[in-house]
Amino acid sequence: MYKEEYGLACVSDGATVNRTPLVNVLAVVMSSVMLLGVVDCSGYMAEGGSFIAKKMGDAMAILCHKYFFLAILDGASNMQSAGRILMALNKQLTVLHCALHLVHLIFGQIALIS
Repeated sequence: MYKEEYGLACVSDGATVNRTPLVNVLAVVMSSVMLLGVVDCSGYMAEGGSFIAKKMGDAMAILCHKYFFLAILDGASNMQSAGRILMALNKQLTVLHCALHLVHLIFGQIALIS
């Protein structure tokens, strides 16, 4: 259950499913997660972070921007660019690189060695 003193975190990651680039946007508070949207990025990848920031902002607006204090994104350049845009538009927002995503990438590379 949402409590105003905790605020919300926006968590997002990109994936390609059946050759379609997608970005998911989740709202997280304590142990609760709500899917705010899955965005089809086909035809918009050249716009990079600006397109993703717009779509993430639209998804965050469902619950009201002022309640989001943290955004956790993967390390892709377009996601990090989107994070910088979102921070410029929402002064209370802090963007972090997802450590679990980074660990997943590292272990994926280690698995290729054997």
